[in-house]
Amino acid sequence: NEFFFRKKNTDVPDYVELYNMGNSDIDLEGWTLNDEEIEEGTIEAGGYFLCAVDDPFFDEDGDEFYTGEDWDNSAMVDLSIGYSDDIILLDADGNEVDVVNYDDDDGWPTSSSDKGHAAELIDPASDNNDPSNWASASEEDVSPWLHNEDSDENDFGSPLEVNTVYSGGSEETSGCTDGNACNYDPDATVDDGSCL
Repeated sequence: NEFFFRKKNTDVPDYVELYNMGNSDIDLEGWTLNDEEIEEGTIEAGGYFLCAVDDPFFDEDGDEFYTGEDWDNSAMVDLSIGYSDDIILLDADGNEVDVVNYDDDDGWPTSSSDKGHAAELIDPASDNNDPSNWASASEEDVSPWLHNEDSDENDFGSPLEVNTVYSGGSEETSGCTDGNACNYDPDATVDDGSCL
């Protein structure tokens, strides 16, 4: 759903944010991200999960926050991603759950001109391997966790929050998703428990 890799003069650690569009919580224990194990964690239905290296995030007061320690929905994962890379998520049985292949051209927001900005999905319900569905994080909705140690600069992104570039697509359409129910809503993407 979102990724950030360190570039020159940034203090924010490499991170990948996962988003669960399903109706059930997912136990991530034993899953791997780029061959690095997610030792424990649960991503709630409709929720976000942050995987980041072992360096701290900083808030505007210069306080440190570590994944796997300061946020329940996060884990420390030894990530190292760059301008052109593959992000590969496998479940505990080694099955491919998702792969994003990006590079610093072909429309991906990962070139040097995007320095300090996370790459964010515009619509999480659409293809996340389509570069036109990604954008460089907006500077208007600054995350409180992306300051530097001296709290005088910001990088831009939205870890553990709705993406700053989110289009308002089908991600949050609640309703009955059971095709056998009398009040089935074909436009719903998240079951709200209203099925009859």
